[in-house]
Amino acid sequence: FKKYTNKTFLDDTTITHNNASIYVTHGDGILSWDTSYRLLKKVLRSSIFIKSYSLLPKSIAQKIAEKISYERKDSHQIDQNKIARIHDELESFTKEKINKGHNYVIMGHYHHSYHKKFDNGELILLGECNELNYNYAIFDGDKLEIKNF
Repeated sequence: FKKYTNKTFLDDTTITHNNASIYVTHGDGILSWDTSYRLLKKVLRSSIFIKSYSLLPKSIAQKIAEKISYERKDSHQIDQNKIARIHDELESFTKEKINKGHNYVIMGHYHHSYHKKFDNGELILLGECNELNYNYAIFDGDKLEIKNF
């Protein structure tokens, strides 16, 4: 058996391995029109909200979390035009990161898989994490790929 460890990052992070720079982000708040989410994120991460939320009964806290998650998850209403707009902005974001020396940008948040190669780097969106459609990225020391489970 191999022992695996993992780290949890609250914010964007860069992982360097074998001279490859991998920029990892959840992906929330990147889009120009996502100002309400950037505000919501600040509220949800505030110490006042966290302390208040921790005092709620679990059943009420769960209902609030489900409501926030459902309201923010507009992927069930997404059309091809909106997907194209999302990809355009994420590709611009990725090009900025590539220009700063990153080889790969990996993110989730958008509830669909997408892989775009550029001259000096790549954008990888990981899709849903559920029993019907689960994928992940793996770096073999040379290249990064999306794998389906």
